[in-house]
Amino acid sequence: MRHVRVAPVVVGVAALTLASCGGGTAMQTVNGTEILTNTGATPANSPCSGDYGAATFEDLGTGTMVGVTDQNGNVIGTGKLKQGKVNSANGGECVWKFTVRVPTNATSYNILVGQRNVVTFTQSNLASNKWAAVLTVDGTGG
Repeated sequence: MRHVRVAPVVVGVAALTLASCGGGTAMQTVNGTEILTNTGATPANSPCSGDYGAATFEDLGTGTMVGVTDQNGNVIGTGKLKQGKVNSANGGECVWKFTVRVPTNATSYNILVGQRNVVTFTQSNLASNKWAAVLTVDGTGG
């Protein structure tokens, strides 16, 4: 059996190359809340769905996809809405929570829930809010 000796410099370069292939990007969890207001929902309607209000919001509900893109439009994280809860504030609200893991090096984070409008947060805004994002949809507008 023949033994091959590897020079330490080559091993060091290989380790440095592997470390720079995306493994060094810091990650953070965005703790999000999607709120549908003015639904007329009551605690008897729990768990909440998007079938309340003057218009239907059928794209909102348990399992609805949440996507996050960076300032260049690259998808940097995905998640799903958890089961909705009813809140009696603001004409009856449906409230869903979600979490999405994202890299911290983007300058902006564009969050899309279902077929709703994209909501953009700056990195500094999310960081100063402890990576919490609240998105609100008025249930009277459809």
